[in-house]
Amino acid sequence: MGQFEIVETIFNSESPLKKEELVTSIDLHSSSIEADIKNCLQKGYIEKTERGYVVAKDFDERKLESMRPKTIDDLTSDE
Repeated sequence: MGQFEIVETIFNSESPLKKEELVTSIDLHSSSIEADIKNCLQKGYIEKTERGYVVAKDFDERKLESMRPKTIDDLTSDE
């Protein structure tokens, strides 16, 4: 869940975000955010630049939606 929140926050940002900005905008402990940033980097969702984190060049809204955590209703619906 933390990975989605990190990628979504960066995706919706107008400019690169630093780790500290992610910590203040996401309601998770900083160590959890650090671990999720590392996982997002390894999976190629985000990239680190001199100015902060940005989404990977090939990352689009479709990929973001595929990461969205499923709700109980999503999992139990017939569609």
